[in-house]
Amino acid sequence: MTAEQVGQIWAATEYLGETQQRDLALLHILSHGLRAGEIVSLNVGAFDGKLIFVADTKTNEPRLVPLRKQSRDAHLSSIYLGASHKERRSLRSPLILSHHTTRSCERLSYHGIYFAIEKIGELAEIPQLHPHSFRHTYSTELLLMGVDPTMPEN
Repeated sequence: MTAEQVGQIWAATEYLGETQQRDLALLHILSHGLRAGEIVSLNVGAFDGKLIFVADTKTNEPRLVPLRKQSRDAHLSSIYLGASHKERRSLRSPLILSHHTTRSCERLSYHGIYFAIEKIGELAEIPQLHPHSFRHTYSTELLLMGVDPTMPEN
């Protein structure tokens, strides 16, 4: 995505209504290169305030993902309080909650993530926006900073 498109996405979050807090947290996580499938399995305990521990990965290699300060701040306001029921959540609670009427306060599904991002894409007037678009953008940002995103950390 271009910088302009990324700006359109963040601006579109102003029009999200009841899912705004949840979708902002989702966008922040996606902007750090996580896959939708990895996000689905995350629990509150995977976030320590600075890092997200991703245990269930496509490559079966667990990893720590450091979050930018802006993303950490967004999570602190939404993760420990469930957006819809305003009660403290346990470390085993799902990190991202569904707002669907039949699944409210349950784990947001893989398809729920896709639906949320497609909705944001419509609001931002970006056709065919998908969660994986954020992973490609993250990799591009790393390359522009001189970091090889394919190299594992030592």
